Amino acid sequence: MNQDTPRERLTVTVGENAAASDEIADAIRALSDSRGIENANVQGSELLVVYDPFVISEEAVGERLRHAGITPATQNTGKRSAWRRFIDRLASENKSSLGGKPLDCCDLNKSNRPQ
Repeated sequence: MNQDTPRERLTVTVGENAAASDEIADAIRALSDSRGIENANVQGSELLVVYDPFVISEEAVGERLRHAGITPATQNTGKRSAWRRFIDRLASENKSSLGGKPLDCCDLNKSNRPQ
């Protein structure tokens, strides 16, 4: 990943002896093999996962953890980037202006056509 790629951090509490756990080691291996995961490591009693939200979602990271046997009570510690906030606002505006339907060129200017 380059320096301009937005990153999110996902922190999962996994317990005091997490660094010695085979389950955690398997989870870190599974995460490091996943596209979009930059880093996964244990810090104290927490598993910290740094990922690119445009490649892999927080839900997909959680699913990979559950598949490895960890049921996280997750807490997203990363701030949403300005780019992410812009995309979220754009999606909200599109939904309100298009009514949740996809943009269709056949429907454009329908009200302006003579019947």
